[in-house]
Amino acid sequence: MKIHKVSQGWDIARLEEVAAATRYPIGDGDHGAIKPSCYSKVGIPYIRVADLRDGQISVENMVCIPREIHVANPKSHLFPGDIVISKTGATIGKVAILPDTIPEANTTSSIGKISLNPAKAFNRFVLWYMRSPLFQSDMWRVSHKSAQPGFNIVDLKKFRIPLPPILVQHRIAAILDKVDAARRRQNEVGVHLDNFLNATFSDLFGDPVANSKCWQKKKLGEVAAIQGGLQVTAKRKDGIETPYLRVANVYRDSLDLSEIKTIMATSAELERIKLQGGDVLVVEGHGNPKEIGRCAVWDGSVNPCVHQNHLIRVRLDRRVALPKFISAYLNSAGGRRQLIRAGKTTSGLNTISTSDVRATQVLLPPVNLQEKYVALVEQVQDMKNKWLSQERGLEDLFLVLVQESFRTSWGI
Repeated sequence: MKIHKVSQGWDIARLEEVAAATRYPIGDGDHGAIKPSCYSKVGIPYIRVADLRDGQISVENMVCIPREIHVANPKSHLFPGDIVISKTGATIGKVAILPDTIPEANTTSSIGKISLNPAKAFNRFVLWYMRSPLFQSDMWRVSHKSAQPGFNIVDLKKFRIPLPPILVQHRIAAILDKVDAARRRQNEVGVHLDNFLNATFSDLFGDPVANSKCWQKKKLGEVAAIQGGLQVTAKRKDGIETPYLRVANVYRDSLDLSEIKTIMATSAELERIKLQGGDVLVVEGHGNPKEIGRCAVWDGSVNPCVHQNHLIRVRLDRRVALPKFISAYLNSAGGRRQLIRAGKTTSGLNTISTSDVRATQVLLPPVNLQEKYVALVEQVQDMKNKWLSQERGLEDLFLVLVQESFRTSWGI
């Protein structure tokens, strides 16, 4: 094995130099013999790129293939401890390790696989290095040789990794595993808080589909002014440059304001479309039919601000309907069912109209009960913000540790 030294004492090696002494230690998945028609819910797990999530293999939507087809494709066999990495398209570089809970598996041609010699390279250390910005940068540099990003098995074999003593590899991996576990626990807190809110909504207002508590029902258009947004076109060159919200900013009961674009709008359009704090924004068009109708309450943090035509504004009569209650209702089973059913598909885009939103039936419990729920939502949101701040701190620490574990010790 040809090992090369680096400035601070660590070696570097190509992946092929630390691979296991097996028949197919580095390769990729099936190149066409396994068709989607082979998929089933039982059999040998078939790992696809969508199954690689945040450094792990998710079984949530995993499919299986018959054993006889698996046996006929030995080059793409996976075993516990093998590293898998997505190698084509926009999702290249997603990495995971096949866990012991999956005793054998198969995979697609979009995924590369690596079986390591455990005496030379610890798989979790290599996993962390492959997830680091250092490796990802090298991988993308190699992958931009053609219009479609990707690397082949020859490239995979030649990718270089740092190679400290095996005990050092284990220590570094253990540290990163601990920080990552803490980061994941922080992520779970937000999920538990959301589940708590969903359960509280059901306790207070009953089943929104069956209306088990017999609340008053009205069409949304009877208690709100419904307004479409501005069309974004290259022809908009005159007017006032104004921030605007789009589908990417609106999720279910939450906003993502990390990127807000601007649009040229006339004074008349600003007068008609300008958002107010408390407006409910409903997604009008989406490629995924299950996402049309998702909504959130505008917080008024950007002023002035308008919205594009793929969002629909709902401005409520707050004497009878509070924004955060209506948003929660529209995002509940009852609201989602109505809006998804109203959706139409045109040129691959699923849409609803302002008329569909106006016709949506909403429950109207007494305002004092809505206020009780809204107060709880605000308390939970404060808790989520505190957890989110801690989560970002852990995320930053995690990224620094991953980077510096290799940059400093590898002499980069």
